[in-house]
Amino acid sequence: MASHDVELFGMDNIWLLSIVGAVCLASAGASAQQAWSIVENKASINDGDQLSAAMAVGDAALILRCRDQITEAVFSTKNTYLGDKSVTVRYRINSESPIKEVWRSSMDGRAGFAPNPIDFIRSLPDNGRVFIRAIAADGKNKDANFKLSSVSEVRDKIGRACNWTNAPESTGTLNPPKSPLSQNPTTSNLSAEDKVALFKKFLEWQKTQH
Repeated sequence: MASHDVELFGMDNIWLLSIVGAVCLASAGASAQQAWSIVENKASINDGDQLSAAMAVGDAALILRCRDQITEAVFSTKNTYLGDKSVTVRYRINSESPIKEVWRSSMDGRAGFAPNPIDFIRSLPDNGRVFIRAIAADGKNKDANFKLSSVSEVRDKIGRACNWTNAPESTGTLNPPKSPLSQNPTTSNLSAEDKVALFKKFLEWQKTQH
């Protein structure tokens, strides 16, 4: 499934995308590899190619994407709060030794971003498995076992879209940029110069929302 009209921003859109993958899995049978649900579109800022691929298992999803020339690999949950700053993640590819990393939390705390997304995506095998365990904020484990399919096709598209030879770091957010005013809710303690600068930032941000 591909669409040039859908922006993959926010948890609701991600879960709509992931549900499609889950339906594809159910229709194919429990023993089949899981299908990627893919959205392709153009970046508003420069018309560059963007791609998001999601795979759902229960209320967890694995999301690989290129957005605004940034590569991201995300372990996302619908209802589990993982933490507000970072989340400890252990993952295992096929029968290889488990790898433990600290992933950056999303703004809503329900997702973790791989610190080295390109390396992570490159390590995923076609027709293999990746088991991901995130240790939630309450100390409980959030597990998901993804049966991978056609990773190379997704990887190639992301690599071309994000120009991996010059890829910047992940932003660590599943949400669209917020207004500068929302990031500075109290302006009473700002100087006149800072207030002017903040208002200019708001005007620049507002232009990007149309």
